[in-house]
Amino acid sequence: MIRNRTLGVAVLTCYGLTIVAGCGKEAPALPPNDSMDFTNFEKGKPNGALAAADQAVSTANVELAAASVGFVALAVNLYLAMPRLIFWGVVSEKPTKDGDTWRWQHAFPLMGVDATLSGTRGASLELQMRVTGSRDMSYVQDFLWYTGSHQANNGRWELYDPGTPTEPGPAEPVLGIDWAKDSDTQKSLVFTNIRPQSLKNGDTLTFERDGTIASMSIHDALSGQNDDGAATDFTVAWNLDNGAGRLTRITGEDLCWDTMTAGQADIPCPAGGWPLP
Repeated sequence: MIRNRTLGVAVLTCYGLTIVAGCGKEAPALPPNDSMDFTNFEKGKPNGALAAADQAVSTANVELAAASVGFVALAVNLYLAMPRLIFWGVVSEKPTKDGDTWRWQHAFPLMGVDATLSGTRGASLELQMRVTGSRDMSYVQDFLWYTGSHQANNGRWELYDPGTPTEPGPAEPVLGIDWAKDSDTQKSLVFTNIRPQSLKNGDTLTFERDGTIASMSIHDALSGQNDDGAATDFTVAWNLDNGAGRLTRITGEDLCWDTMTAGQADIPCPAGGWPLP
């Protein structure tokens, strides 16, 4: 669903503090850590790891769920590596103010990239990241990498793809990221493929936490090897306190497992869904 580019769809992260109101003399605080980042999405969870205990019971359901979530998390984290490093470097600098616009700038000589983050605070916080490359990235000049519009508890990022030296990226954004966060235990993060004229346009990846229940959902707008099938959904949800959970396959089949104290053994899915034991 997420297409890999050197500086394009790979851009999935920004770090900072919760947006707060302040006087014009103070640089605006930035969106929360997890507004683009799945890495710490379950930070603070007590013990609800998706890992089966070593017991003589069938734990195939939780193992499939753990592999699915782990694979997606690994892919997201790989995409996050470069933008995470660049953002941290940029915001480590002291910002300057030009009229109503604040700017953070930083050069990365070894990477051959200069980056500038600009922000304007009004009814919402409007952000832009622009990058200029050298050496093998010299075709990237003052490129608008991503934009963001944020309120205190929610916002949206839109990311652009610079393409390659021989194949420029589209003028329109290719990835939308919608985030909402009322607290560390009430939040959601939705990645949507908005690449124009792409068969994957409309695909979404959602991470959500609702109290003690965490979930990951994938919506494939066009299923099948040739992207010519009906929409399908895949979901894993689990209890962060006791480790029980449910996986819903694209066929609609539900697979469930018991609590960690019960070895997370395969069990019939309870009628009516949550709560699991």
